[in-house]
Amino acid sequence: MPGKKNTIIYQCCPEPYVDVTFTIHIRRRTLYYFFNLIVPCVLISSMALLGFTLPPDSGEKLTL
Repeated sequence: MPGKKNTIIYQCCPEPYVDVTFTIHIRRRTLYYFFNLIVPCVLISSMALLGFTLPPDSGEKLTL
């Protein structure tokens, strides 16, 4: 994590003001969201749509 030291001297005060700026690069893991959000939604939606293909008098019909 690289840091950069900044020094500013204002006209009103003789002492310098020092701050440190850190740069952080964050990367999102898209595969995590795909398996934990997209895949379950697609599976549940496809199961709900496949429930309409069963005949109405079928005893094994699964409803969500």
